[in-house]
Amino acid sequence: MQQTILKAAKRKLRHLASKTACFFGHHRWRYTPAEFYDEHSQRLGIVMKPATRTCCRGHCGKLQKEDLHCLGLNPPEYVRTWYNA
Repeated sequence: MQQTILKAAKRKLRHLASKTACFFGHHRWRYTPAEFYDEHSQRLGIVMKPATRTCCRGHCGKLQKEDLHCLGLNPPEYVRTWYNA
C-alpha cells in the first residue's frame, strides 16, 4: 500500500516539475525542418514551409516558427530567428 502511494507521489512530483520547467522557459522542443521548393531556393533562402518547433510536454504545447532572412552579402549570410506562432 505504501509503495503505491509513494509511486503516485513521485509521478505527481515529476508532473509538477515538468510544468514549472515550461513556466520558467525550459521547454523540451520537437523540431520539424523547413521545406524548400528545390536546391536553388534553399541557397537563396526562399522557404516553402518554415521550420517549426513545438514543446513536446503535453500540457504546454507552445509552437514557434523560424524566420530565415538573407542579409544579401557576397557570399550570402543568413539570420535565423524564432518567433511565437
